[in-house]
Amino acid sequence: MGENITIYTHIDYVFEAYKLLCALTDDEEYDFSKVRETLLEKYGVDSAYVRDGIDLCEQIVGQAKRVFSDDMEQITQFFGIMEKDLIAADMVLCMDWANIGLTSQRSVQELRERYLGLSQAGRDAYFLRALVHEMEDDEFVRLVGSEGKGISVPEAERIRHIFGYIQQMELAVESKVRIQETYLNRDFYMEQMTALLERAVAVIKEYESRIVPMCGEWGKYWGSIGDKEVFFE
Repeated sequence: MGENITIYTHIDYVFEAYKLLCALTDDEEYDFSKVRETLLEKYGVDSAYVRDGIDLCEQIVGQAKRVFSDDMEQITQFFGIMEKDLIAADMVLCMDWANIGLTSQRSVQELRERYLGLSQAGRDAYFLRALVHEMEDDEFVRLVGSEGKGISVPEAERIRHIFGYIQQMELAVESKVRIQETYLNRDFYMEQMTALLERAVAVIKEYESRIVPMCGEWGKYWGSIGDKEVFFE
């Protein structure tokens, strides 16, 4: 396996809770039997380890559906994918794949404290970065500044730039309104989102006695896959 591949065996409960809530908003019913078939047909993978892992995922998703049966409207508002793959939680909590995956929050409380510790300029920068990932650095700094480089943009200007950028995006009017409303109510929504995350973490931890041993086998199992391209796919 290539030297640049790192296999993590720790459990990032915040990230898993976030992905679980996002998964609950998927319109298509999860078909875990099809996942098994695909792994077998494409890669010849049909070990007890993989079967147990898929079975565990199915149980966790099923339990989450029961626990959150009365909260789906709110979960969809925050963790459902809008046009262009935008998610409200990413914009408010700085939880895009890079930020949450690389910082590996140890708890929802830590995530909350990290968010509250950001300056308004820092929050604006994260919000804009969640809206667009491919903007040139110079343009990004022009719109919201850069605390790391000591470049500041007045708050009124930052808001005008962000709202102006939203209006230029190729999105339905409803999505633009929703993004603007999310921006204006970030602190209020942050409290609601973190409350949902706490509950999702609790759902996953119900299965901790099964998850921990499986994670211990993770490195052993995938370390035996020698082809880098197959590993990533």
